[in-house]
Amino acid sequence: MTDSIRAYADQKLTKPIERHADLLRDGSNSVEVQLKVETRGRHDEKHLGQEEHIAECTVLCTNKHTIHCTASSNDMYASLDDLTDTLTRKLRKYKERKADVKQERRRLDKEAISGALIEEPDDELEGASGRAAAAPIALVRRKSFAMDPITVEDAIVCLDYIDHEFYVFRNVQTDEVNVVYKRNSGGVGLIEPERD
Repeated sequence: MTDSIRAYADQKLTKPIERHADLLRDGSNSVEVQLKVETRGRHDEKHLGQEEHIAECTVLCTNKHTIHCTASSNDMYASLDDLTDTLTRKLRKYKERKADVKQERRRLDKEAISGALIEEPDDELEGASGRAAAAPIALVRRKSFAMDPITVEDAIVCLDYIDHEFYVFRNVQTDEVNVVYKRNSGGVGLIEPERD
């Protein structure tokens, strides 16, 4: 990483992080920024051989929530600009939601949560595993992170703040690893280990 890119990243990301410092878990230790350059592969014939500049940011917030943003373009400076805009928007949305959380919890009842969670088997997941068996897939990245126990309701809230279709968490009631995910047909699904 060049000094100019490091200085630009610090300049762009410091403002939204300092503005929302009260939302961060451990100050600046709760922010992780990754910058990488990848050569586009065969799956993207139009841009074959060109470089893709990717900027990622993960922010650990209070209440055990995580915000993750990704931006990519042909230029690292443009990627950092997009990342800053996305991070600012997500932090503002998180702050607004956090301010309304007391009112929100009064309005939500158990029927609303159970209506969002579909407990029937998901045909989409079974179809995906059948396709995966046809062609071997290589493990290209491994991540590990602290996983403080949270409620299912909080995990659904976290799902709104990440760029993935799923959120892995440790359930505070069972102390087991669970997954909430966005269903193609709408709503949220919950995956949990089967109990004996």
